[in-house]
Amino acid sequence: RLAAGSLHGAGASTTLQCVVGTGWPPGTLRVGVRGASGLPPVDRNGKADPYVKLIVRAGTYTKEVNTKTIHRTLEPRWEQRFTFGKVWDESAELVAIVRLSPSMKPLEVMR
Repeated sequence: RLAAGSLHGAGASTTLQCVVGTGWPPGTLRVGVRGASGLPPVDRNGKADPYVKLIVRAGTYTKEVNTKTIHRTLEPRWEQRFTFGKVWDESAELVAIVRLSPSMKPLEVMR
């Protein structure tokens, strides 16, 4: 299932493209982070060093992963896939946080 989320912040319209689905064995969640567009510039060079933090919470299970940082861009392409196990709870939550630089606060959160 393809999911595209829109994030809004810093006066810009930012889009984060993700693919979210279940996998084998049961209780497995697979997330593909494709890319983002429309990020606001935050560096002196007019670019950013963005990455995405994914957090999955399901009952007492919590796991966090980061994409690689793509330096000096406002249109990053990560094309990374992550697998989360033990996601049995139907109330499981996936949170995607876009960070423009390791030292800055997150731009916005997609749930």
